[in-house]
Amino acid sequence: MEKLLKLKKIKNKKDLKEIKDFIEMHVDWKIDCKRRNAKSVMFRTLFFYLSIKTTNLTLKEIGKFIKRDHSTVVHHKDNLFKKLESNEVMIILINKFYKIKSKETKKLETLLVRNFGEPRLTNIEKQYRKLNTNQKIEYNKMASILIYNLRNKLNYENIL
Repeated sequence: MEKLLKLKKIKNKKDLKEIKDFIEMHVDWKIDCKRRNAKSVMFRTLFFYLSIKTTNLTLKEIGKFIKRDHSTVVHHKDNLFKKLESNEVMIILINKFYKIKSKETKKLETLLVRNFGEPRLTNIEKQYRKLNTNQKIEYNKMASILIYNLRNKLNYENIL
């Protein structure tokens, strides 16, 4: 785990969104929900862990991003990080986030699927992931034009 600490720090809130999206995609669980069950707590701990290790943001900024107080982040850091670092499934997710591959990680990925299931994707998301980079750029442009036009139409209808 120590080698993870020496990775380059990132500085903006956009990167918090990447961490949040990564966790939610892999475990199909909203980490900013109000639930306090064991799964929710462990996934939030993972978010705090990755956020603290990879950003220069304050604990207040990190907590605020998922609607939590800085004291919640401190609690997770002081009481739950060691538990997280000893949990095989969480180690898999941490390694996946940092794109670290090992023989052990591959064996444990089946444990991740068994515990949390495959990430649930819509058919459109599955098709999008099959696109190459240029196709994704083109798709994103078309989607943004469509969303822009839809917003304008809704705004226009609300004015009338």
